[in-house]
Amino acid sequence: MCGTGVLLMRRGAAAYIKLMHNESSYPVNRLERGMKSKGKRAQQRLKTRAAILDATESIMREEGYAAVSSRRIEEKAGLKSQLVHYHFGNMNKVFLALYRRSEELFFSRMLKVLASADPLKKLWDLSIATEESTLVLEFTAIATHRKEFRDELVRSADRARSLENAILAKAFGNRKSYNLKVNPNVFSFILQSVSRAVIMERGVGITKGHSEILEFIESILKNWKLESDDD
Repeated sequence: MCGTGVLLMRRGAAAYIKLMHNESSYPVNRLERGMKSKGKRAQQRLKTRAAILDATESIMREEGYAAVSSRRIEEKAGLKSQLVHYHFGNMNKVFLALYRRSEELFFSRMLKVLASADPLKKLWDLSIATEESTLVLEFTAIATHRKEFRDELVRSADRARSLENAILAKAFGNRKSYNLKVNPNVFSFILQSVSRAVIMERGVGITKGHSEILEFIESILKNWKLESDDD
């Protein structure tokens, strides 16, 4: 007599039903466990990659991109050796991944600027923000030495310039009679050039002339805002 027949005779129908349920559900349970295991591994992978990028960004802000290495990243993030290369392959791919993450965050903020009631002032506030511009300057420095990164920067810059022009076109459209007539492309370039020059000089302790140029930009923005309100 087979094992299940003996079990049925000795323990009754309830034991037999329980045995059959366990046997039939085993493949399903194994599949569920496998899916959960893969899900946990994927989550851990994303968590590790995020930690690597966070550590890279922190080092770049504090010491500049030249101080970034796989060993420094792993020390900063508290990770085991070789995990940077395991997840990204090389440092160029780390920088690219960080740049793309920063780019998406920047463009989400730019879209909020475009939707704001005073896009011109909001654009200037975003441009002069030290935290954001410091990272941009480091990315620009990387691009001077790495062609692949340079191509990425050019692509992103074109995208950013188009969005800045849309913001300025919206702002200029609300100011019909102000006596300073300037192409949005030109004004966009002026804002970005002034903000980056100020931030770059601040980083090395130069501040002479900054208050005057910032007051000048703020006065232009204020006059445009008053003009818009009057219209």
